[in-house]
Amino acid sequence: MIFYRAVEFLKEEKLLEKLRKLFLFVYALSGLTKEQVSEKLSKISQRLGDEAMTTAQKLHEEGLKQGREEGLEEGLEKGLEQGLERGREEEHRVLAKRLLDRQVELDIIIETSGLSQEEIEKLK
Repeated sequence: MIFYRAVEFLKEEKLLEKLRKLFLFVYALSGLTKEQVSEKLSKISQRLGDEAMTTAQKLHEEGLKQGREEGLEEGLEKGLEQGLERGREEEHRVLAKRLLDRQVELDIIIETSGLSQEEIEKLK
């Protein structure tokens, strides 16, 4: 989105140059002096510059907002993944504990739960 806006901004810059040339032509036909044309173009340029600055600020703010949204989304995904992983680990511990309570052999508990012998010993 931000790249699209940047391309649009560059197109606007080219358009502004064409407008400047058009104004010079129109003012030349109107009989104004070069100084008068220059003064009028300076005023127009100032306004356009202010608008361009506002556009640049909006693009910057939009980029920051997009970055925050993407960061939040990425953080939520990672948090969800970590939560699921912790849930799976807890599920393995619960399974191992149940098997221990039923006095199933240690090697079967290790194979079934995927936990190490040390982890299973901690559950006793």
